[in-house]
Amino acid sequence: MECPTIVAVTLDDRLDGALPVQDVLTRFGSVIRVRLGVHTPDRPNEQGLILLQLCCDDAETRELLDSLNAIAGVRAQAMKIEPAATT
Repeated sequence: MECPTIVAVTLDDRLDGALPVQDVLTRFGSVIRVRLGVHTPDRPNEQGLILLQLCCDDAETRELLDSLNAIAGVRAQAMKIEPAATT
């Protein structure tokens, strides 16, 4: 299966948002191919960024986004990167 979907998740406050976000990511763990978390180590309460590569259909992507966006202080958006056409 191709995995063209990339999701960016921002957390306004990493300490407040970490547990509910982790719960959602665990629930969808079978469709997450890559997960990368970025934060500023000397300021752990500030914003965080998580990048995901998903291997799933559009309906499951929408369900993941809806679950993440339902968490206060969390925003998630997806984009698809389709493979280049071959001639």
